[in-house]
Amino acid sequence: MGAATAFLGFAQIFTNNDERLYFYEITNPNSPVGFFANANHQACFLALCLPFAAALLRDIKRSWQSRDLDVAKAISVLAIALPIFLCLLAAGSVAGYLLLLPALAGSFMIYNGATSLSPTKLKYSLFTGAGIMAAGVLIFSSPVLGGLGLMSLSGSEMSRPHIWSVTFEIIRDHWLFGTGLGSFEDVFRMYEDPDQVTRTYANNAHNDLLQFVQETGLIGALLIGAGLRLYWGLVKKAWKHESDETRHTSRAATVALFVVMLHSLVDYPLRTPAIACVAAACLALLIQEKTLRRDRRKQKVEATEDERSLVI
Repeated sequence: MGAATAFLGFAQIFTNNDERLYFYEITNPNSPVGFFANANHQACFLALCLPFAAALLRDIKRSWQSRDLDVAKAISVLAIALPIFLCLLAAGSVAGYLLLLPALAGSFMIYNGATSLSPTKLKYSLFTGAGIMAAGVLIFSSPVLGGLGLMSLSGSEMSRPHIWSVTFEIIRDHWLFGTGLGSFEDVFRMYEDPDQVTRTYANNAHNDLLQFVQETGLIGALLIGAGLRLYWGLVKKAWKHESDETRHTSRAATVALFVVMLHSLVDYPLRTPAIACVAAACLALLIQEKTLRRDRRKQKVEATEDERSLVI
């Protein structure tokens, strides 16, 4: 899927932006958006594909015997991963450039095959990725760089900083119960300065965490906390020393989810069906692996007890 949307993106720009290759009326017509409506979501999807390419290469490396089949597999994976990487660069998305750093770092650790990472190192890695994203947002919010990329961070009324400040104001007034799911667009208009209103309007907060808290209040904030706690537990399970054959795929799933979570700080990728489906699959994979590991430990304990009974 990542390679397909990347090749479509290249076709869009190499055919002088043929309208027949764009699937949405409201889109970025001069960018390789692929199957998506805008370049930011295309870049996010491509970034979360990279860790899985690294996991495939790691599995090939682990069973490498220099056979023709091994070489063919490696060439095939690289032939898929390279267009994904190049199209991400060509997308012109500031968010994509920022997401590329943690995606590549996670992919390197997966391919390198580190047997185990301590919780301290994991926390350091996650906080570093979030810090890079935050620093990038601050850097690209400079008026000097206002024309770079497709993620508006200038000081205009419809820029992300302005939308976030208004969203914080709404949260302050409705922190307990929120304003109701799906109410952002209508409530945001009530808080706009009438003298600054234009034909451009905000349909989302471009920060899913803020928008969810605004719409659901304290309960939503608690749910976000519970979700982050679940994610942290799954990350620790995936990156601890395990010898099962799906370890690298599980690690790729944690990196992909981290990429989506970072992008959710400046956009709304999980409201895009393709990204939401992949994120759901990653979460299901991690939870399944956690259950399988618990069942294997239980079987080992039962087998040990049976052996002891036979000895007695």
